[in-house]
Amino acid sequence: IKKKKPFIDMEKFSEICAKYEITKEEVQLRLCKRMHTLGIVLYFDTETLSDTIFLNQQWVVDAVYSILSVHEKSIKDEGGKFTRAFVETTWEKEGYNKTARSKLLPLLLKDSFELCYKLEDTEEYIAPQLLSSQTPSF
Repeated sequence: IKKKKPFIDMEKFSEICAKYEITKEEVQLRLCKRMHTLGIVLYFDTETLSDTIFLNQQWVVDAVYSILSVHEKSIKDEGGKFTRAFVETTWEKEGYNKTARSKLLPLLLKDSFELCYKLEDTEEYIAPQLLSSQTPSF
């Protein structure tokens, strides 16, 4: 499955588990979390990602890298800020479909990889590692 799809939903995971007679939902969830701990999959039990299991970690790393490293200079030039539209456009140009983009963006945020933080009441994000090393004068 990993060769065909970079991620699956929990329903598909349950179907796979059922083939191996793992039918209890709590056992399936424990198995998924254990697979995450072992580095077999990426799974985050958060509000936005609890239904997604990432099978291809390199696919995830490539997507994150394409934002934070390939476009590092442009984000630094914006004071460490970038918009959701920037991310969407970048990933769309790189061939990530809408469903994939909706799964990847939450990974960047503080509840998962802790690489970026969403600014309240905006569609803007900040990447602390791309902030200027100079303290602004206020």
